[in-house]
Amino acid sequence: MKKPNSFKKSNLPVWYVSMNDSRVYLELFDSPKIFLNYLYQRSLASNNPHIKVNDELDHIGLYFEHNDYAGHISDLVEETDATDIFISSYRGDIDTYMARMLNKKFEDKDSNFFLDAFIGLFAKPEQKMDAMFRQVIMLLDNTKDVQCIRAARYLLLLISKNCNQINNFLSTRAQKLLEFKECPTFLHPYSAHNYKKEDRIDELPIIMIFLLNASNKLFKNVVERKHFLMERVLYEAELPFCILSGMDRNKKIKKADSQIIVPEQFQQISESTYNLLKNARKK
Repeated sequence: MKKPNSFKKSNLPVWYVSMNDSRVYLELFDSPKIFLNYLYQRSLASNNPHIKVNDELDHIGLYFEHNDYAGHISDLVEETDATDIFISSYRGDIDTYMARMLNKKFEDKDSNFFLDAFIGLFAKPEQKMDAMFRQVIMLLDNTKDVQCIRAARYLLLLISKNCNQINNFLSTRAQKLLEFKECPTFLHPYSAHNYKKEDRIDELPIIMIFLLNASNKLFKNVVERKHFLMERVLYEAELPFCILSGMDRNKKIKKADSQIIVPEQFQQISESTYNLLKNARKK
């Protein structure tokens, strides 16, 4: 292991992780993108002078609770006009879960049965997010498609400030989609994020989330999918990142895909087709 003075100077934060903590990483993080997002948020926290915790597991607990926990703490400082923020321990659930996992590995079955019966099963700690939103992330993350994986990364960065809006969209529109399943005139709903200039995150594109029936032919027909999305993009000069999610009759997200709509696509179509797109967008 290198000594602290052997690290070269860099703007990137450096923090030490023990072998035991690295085992916790393996146990808690199932998704590569969620883990990479944690490392990104952890690096932001390392540069935040108001975050003073001594244990890596507290950082993980803070991430599970707030996602962008560095931004959350900074907002608290600004709201309270405080110079110091007391951060209580966030590792309690992680400690309990890891202790139960170790007990299952090294103790006998009777001991585990006793704990499960009298204390109850202990769920694995994980990042707070709506169940349907988690399904979209996992579906995108588990594909071999680089664009879908990037879409999952964008969504994880976006939920810091838009989590409630996204969750509300998925839950309410899912119900509407079920109600209007047999109605041919029902317009598939979507939710747009990061397009308002006043609170836009410059590092992220405009992100549009579409909720469709899993059986919708747009998941198979690339031409129709592009036409469908071009009718609904907010600004033609932008590069909107469109995420399509497919829901079955049990409100489970079964499909997820992504598509980028570029300005050149509008320039390549005829004037009459372009006018039809504009009219459809107005409607």
